[in-house]
Amino acid sequence: MLETDVKQTSPLDSAYESWKVDPSPGALNSVVRELNPTIDFTLIGLGAKGDPVLTGEARLVAASAVRKFDPERGAGLKTHVSNQLKQMHRKARQNRTSLRVPERHTFEQHALWRAEQDFIEKKGREPSLAELGDWAARSVEHIKKIRRIPKTLSQSQSAGSDSEGGPREPGDDRPDYLNESMDYVYYSLPPKDQKIFEYMTGYGETAQLAPVEIAKRMGVSQSHISRRFAAMMNQLHDIDLQLQRTQ
Repeated sequence: MLETDVKQTSPLDSAYESWKVDPSPGALNSVVRELNPTIDFTLIGLGAKGDPVLTGEARLVAASAVRKFDPERGAGLKTHVSNQLKQMHRKARQNRTSLRVPERHTFEQHALWRAEQDFIEKKGREPSLAELGDWAARSVEHIKKIRRIPKTLSQSQSAGSDSEGGPREPGDDRPDYLNESMDYVYYSLPPKDQKIFEYMTGYGETAQLAPVEIAKRMGVSQSHISRRFAAMMNQLHDIDLQLQRTQ
């Protein structure tokens, strides 16, 4: 009996074909999302994973590479984009030519750190973002802004290129439903769950941790972390869909 090989279409290929049919900004953004592992691999090699400026630049390079891709030349889309991302080495070098952080920023970072340590000393646990805001008499948005300030400001940040927000999405002018949904979910949670949400998602510019590390810090089981986070993700998905339906 002869076996017939059936070539399965990858999500990346499907997204690319959809964009070719409908070359809209949203369709292009879908292609770039499928290329996130390739983009992340490049950034990890540069020691720049999580850098909002370089991540935004890499996504823009990837979007440009998708537009210029010619399948007739032999190389696959992923390989083509990976080759184009090599220019990120130059951008990373430019980004690391840094300027001194203004003194007031350093002062605010230290004041926030002191407030967090004071909370831990008095309460015996780490504060959630919302609790820290109340403790330090700062708005949550202000704390997010302080946490986004690196130890040194890159040239591109000091020039004001998207330094106040997260990474730019190429070709995407739609409302950011995901971030709005995350705010809804976060403020609906009790403080301990807020802390799990922060550690698992990086919400509020919090450093992300593995579930086993979160469990150790919070004195609960890893399965508890997994159960609670799964419930949060279900809620996040539902709210995200509801917001999109109201468009």
